[in-house]
Amino acid sequence: MKKKRIIKKETIVSFLIVAAILGFLLCIPYVFLTGHQEVEILSKERVDPKPSHSKKDSPSQYIVYTKQGPFKVTDTWWYLHFKASNVYGEMNEGKKYDVKTFGMRIPFFTMYKNIIKVKPLDPDEIKNWVEEDGGLSLFKKWLTVNITHKERVDGTYMIYTNRGPFELTDTFLFWRWNTSNVYGKIQPGTYKISVWGWRSGYWSLYKNIIDIDPIPEPN
Repeated sequence: MKKKRIIKKETIVSFLIVAAILGFLLCIPYVFLTGHQEVEILSKERVDPKPSHSKKDSPSQYIVYTKQGPFKVTDTWWYLHFKASNVYGEMNEGKKYDVKTFGMRIPFFTMYKNIIKVKPLDPDEIKNWVEEDGGLSLFKKWLTVNITHKERVDGTYMIYTNRGPFELTDTFLFWRWNTSNVYGKIQPGTYKISVWGWRSGYWSLYKNIIDIDPIPEPN
């Protein structure tokens, strides 16, 4: 006969105690390092946290300067937050926001609080505030967006809007090879765009803008 393996009561109790302690320790950062505050954006930029001569990959990060001090905007596993580019694109210079932050500011170690969520406080921005256009678009999808700014990142044109970030690249599928021409004509404002592709924050994938037409401002 096979002997049944009996788990001792003391083993179960010890496991539960260890699990409770680990759970408590994991909750500490959420309780003591998470906060909300109102900020006014002065400027923002993308920076490389490592020296340019480093042989290792050095992913860039966003730095946002406010009247209340500098913050960073990066992806973080703590909140399963992988949409830093969305948050960065939603903030406009000269505007006020209620931001949710994680981390602490330690100047000596060049540490910044991380902005993981942002909500506009200015009436004109609240009026245009909409959810990101995420997920997969197998066919061209038309959207009306407000473009806030643009930049070139590692050879890719990035367009930031109130519906999230998009990329602007040449594509064989839609036979479009004049990306640099289109990018050069884009200015902050309202546009009607068609997009295609998949938006994944974790994999840093963006939908590609296929068509873009400016919408004139009302007189």
